[in-house]
Amino acid sequence: MTGSEKKKRILRIVVLHVVALAVLLLIWRCPFYLLFGVPCPGCGITRAYRALLSGNVAEAFALNPMFLPAGLAFWYVIHRRF
Repeated sequence: MTGSEKKKRILRIVVLHVVALAVLLLIWRCPFYLLFGVPCPGCGITRAYRALLSGNVAEAFALNPMFLPAGLAFWYVIHRRF
């Protein structure tokens, strides 16, 4: 593969990701929810963390009780090499 072919391929991938992100932002729904009609395990995690940072622990757990284990798992994946 030549250099120009690689650049074209990378550009196509970037454009595809930008279009996918734009569609998700316009719809603003969970793709899992759109496909299956039920909320995914991650739905509400951002709002739960926002509620936790505001000091409302009960609301955080009401929005998504899995926000704490999911956050710890995310932290572990990011830092496991250190």
